[in-house]
Amino acid sequence: MDLWPSTFILALCILFRSASSQKNLRVAGVPGGATYGIALRGGYGADDSAAAVSFGGADAGATAVASDARGAVMSVKRQGEALISFSGLDTVLPATSIEGDFSLPSTLSQISAGGVRQWSLWSLDTFDGDVATSPPWTPNDRGFCGNPMDQFLGGHCRFGATQAMRKYTALPPHTRVRVRARIHYIDKWEGDSVSLLVHGNPVWSQSHDWCPCFLKWMCEKYGLDTCGRNTPDRLSVKAEAIIAHSSDFLDLSFNSSLPFETDPCYTSWGVDDVSVELM
Repeated sequence: MDLWPSTFILALCILFRSASSQKNLRVAGVPGGATYGIALRGGYGADDSAAAVSFGGADAGATAVASDARGAVMSVKRQGEALISFSGLDTVLPATSIEGDFSLPSTLSQISAGGVRQWSLWSLDTFDGDVATSPPWTPNDRGFCGNPMDQFLGGHCRFGATQAMRKYTALPPHTRVRVRARIHYIDKWEGDSVSLLVHGNPVWSQSHDWCPCFLKWMCEKYGLDTCGRNTPDRLSVKAEAIIAHSSDFLDLSFNSSLPFETDPCYTSWGVDDVSVELM
């Protein structure tokens, strides 16, 4: 939908208030009248000059709504400097304060703030909803620690020597992908690791030892135990990877180096808040 007509009218309404104390109208180049509040200029004849509506006079300090000679960009200028501009490629705004929710189309993969390109969130799995309607992870077992309303993928007696996978499809055009998640190491880990893989290739991995010191009783007494057996856990370890990527699909998986015979009721893991961002 073309927003230019409505945007142009809105800009006129806002800027007209600043010129409302000046009642006269003058068309630039037409003799008569030395003082005016609104001036119309350009866009006439074969000179290819850009059309502009100036508020507050025709001098350099006036506020103007202008289009370039090709009609591709519309801008609001003050003292010759563009404050706001609109085009089919981008929109430039001044310092803007936003209260409440703010969202952009999911197909928009190129966002800049202060000239710096920003990541665009494509998918977020919190695993808190109904398993039947949740994103298709395989396996899709859920666990929790303390609060049954705060669930995550895997968990005590669920994930041991396990690989959890999901395939993302219909990604919009992009050149890079950032994957982030929180990893939970539950119970008695002794140096094994959990890894994040993209298209089968490891892009992040971290090992864990439930008690790196030789006084195990100190770990058992002072460690934080929130899940499973009476062994300290390590929760919410940040996993993050940025990779070059341009395909319209993404194969994502998490696995562990735990031996195949590992009992997940003694050593287990989980993953939460998996996000996929595009740039």
